Amino acid sequence: LPSFWAPTLKYLTAPVLAIILSFAYPAFHVKSQDPLIVFGFFVGNVAIAMTVLGFLVPRAMHLWVPSGERGRWKDQYSEAPYTTLSKETLIANPSDLPVTDVKEVEKEKEKE
Repeated sequence: LPSFWAPTLKYLTAPVLAIILSFAYPAFHVKSQDPLIVFGFFVGNVAIAMTVLGFLVPRAMHLWVPSGERGRWKDQYSEAPYTTLSKETLIANPSDLPVTDVKEVEKEKEKE
């Protein structure tokens, strides 16, 4: 991510969105008899509350992650080097591989 992304979100985007959101509350009272408007307003407020809760108390979001998957962020990606290209394609053109994998490919070529 670019280095200017965080300050842009914090000092420019967030205040603009807060101002736009502040316009929604007075306008809601005028249309508060429409069930669809009430539902949309409720869903929007729940989404905002969950976003704020996620930033303030990230562990509160563990509710949405299955207990067996919570430690997976520590795992290494064993298949990451070959996710976009198959190993066979890379054997045909080893120059696309990182230096550490070139030796492995050369060993596989010798086996053939």
